[in-house]
Amino acid sequence: MEGYRQAELALLGARFAFPDPHRPDVDRAIDLACRLLAANRETPATVEVACLRYGTPLRDAEPLLRQMLREHGIAVVEPGASEEGRFRAALRAFGAGAIGLDEFSAIFYRMLLPWDEQN
Repeated sequence: MEGYRQAELALLGARFAFPDPHRPDVDRAIDLACRLLAANRETPATVEVACLRYGTPLRDAEPLLRQMLREHGIAVVEPGASEEGRFRAALRAFGAGAIGLDEFSAIFYRMLLPWDEQN
């Protein structure tokens, strides 16, 4: 179960690096926070996320979600991050088993520079 929770945290962190429609799902994050509390992995932000109302918009929940991830040791891609930073987040999620090869390859090919722009 611990590996599954770590994969879910890695996926949530990586979703901040992905473009729409792959942005974080707040309701799923609330469920994850509740499971973390049930597993005695309580942090201040995890409690706050677990107390959010289902249907809370991402723009309202984003600071809490980012803080919860930091408290659990998950690197979070900040707005305006480089393509390299976004790719690393996707790679971490893939390595944790949180996203499949199909989703990872789509991200990889979208971030790959055109041939004549590569060095």
